[in-house]
Amino acid sequence: MTVAWGILSTARINELVLAGARRSDRVQIVAVGSRDRVRAEAYAREQGLERAYGSYEELLEDPDVQAVYVSLPNSFHTEWSIRALEAGKHVLCEKPFTRHPEEAEQAFAVAERQERRLMEAFMWRHNPQVSRLQELIADGVIGELKLIRAAFSFTADDPRDIRLLTETDGGSLMDVGCYCVNGARLLAGEPEVVYGEKVTNEAGVDVRFAGTMRFAGVLCQFDSGLDLPERDELQAIGDRGSLFLSDPWHGWVAPRIEVRTDSGTEEIALEPTDPYQLELENTSGIGYINTFNWVPPPNMTITAITSSDGGHCSLQDGALACVGGGKNGIAPPKCTCLAGGHMTVNFTAIGNSPIYNGQYWTYYGIVGSWTHITSMTPVPYHIPSFLTPGVDLPICKPGQQSTGLAPCTNNP
Repeated sequence: MTVAWGILSTARINELVLAGARRSDRVQIVAVGSRDRVRAEAYAREQGLERAYGSYEELLEDPDVQAVYVSLPNSFHTEWSIRALEAGKHVLCEKPFTRHPEEAEQAFAVAERQERRLMEAFMWRHNPQVSRLQELIADGVIGELKLIRAAFSFTADDPRDIRLLTETDGGSLMDVGCYCVNGARLLAGEPEVVYGEKVTNEAGVDVRFAGTMRFAGVLCQFDSGLDLPERDELQAIGDRGSLFLSDPWHGWVAPRIEVRTDSGTEEIALEPTDPYQLELENTSGIGYINTFNWVPPPNMTITAITSSDGGHCSLQDGALACVGGGKNGIAPPKCTCLAGGHMTVNFTAIGNSPIYNGQYWTYYGIVGSWTHITSMTPVPYHIPSFLTPGVDLPICKPGQQSTGLAPCTNNP
């Protein structure tokens, strides 16, 4: 099933999202909305989109558009995300969502009330190298995590650039420093104490920022800049080594992780992927209800069940179901089910949502292997090859449900 998307604005970032959509058979961007109809029509012709609207409201009124990508300037993110949700659309909002916590709480309350997905567009989290990084840390490759270092900078030299303007909530922290904060929160949880220093331009926008965050047992130091050379780095440092990513925030050309220990450096190379494609595909797992059940083979007895993300694995009618966790899909969860015979069955789910009406929203991107799990490369929408190779999970429309690979039926 293909999910129909609309885009609010003709921003340059759209080009990356459109390219990702063209690579997918799960996503189709069909419409664009702009404050200028002539601009919208020209953009639609240029990008091969079916429909152009001369206002954002018109696009939101299109009944065929199921989900909306909000790529407006930062200061408009909350307003138009909420308006899209209230129009019955699922929303992928370009980062950063907002600098005001109360706005974020309001928007997610609307999403919950409207029973719609709202996701902040940190595309880097959908890259397989992120799952691999999390796995290496969880496996104790660097010992106990102690310190995180992150950086993201480039030079913005056009004074009209919205990233250099206060009225559009610009600044290096909002534009690229947010990646560093997001990365630290992914690895260490929520900070207990934060501190930062900035250098501003004449407009009052921070063009350089350095911050420190203290988590439970972990420190993070990061910097961001709009007047510095191009840099993007993420390093997780433990008491027995470190993991270094030279391109964490994009990672689509040559994603790799350096494992640095006293015994030397090992480089783990991963296959290039388009994080924008994965982000759209994973977000397009919205609105479909499914519980994935795995029946263990006769010679395996499940002895314990654990989870690392607040969700849980459970036995349902003799089958193993991996469900729950990962509030609003902000962090792709890892649900780990321990089985007998020293085997571990791992399920990594991407594109999840909270519990809805007593049932669980579909998990997509479930992958794993029987023994010696050393990588978790997401294969969106396919169940693990050791179960039934190449078989897709059923994709149900809103108001329907499915268990395992059974056909979709209307909810009772």
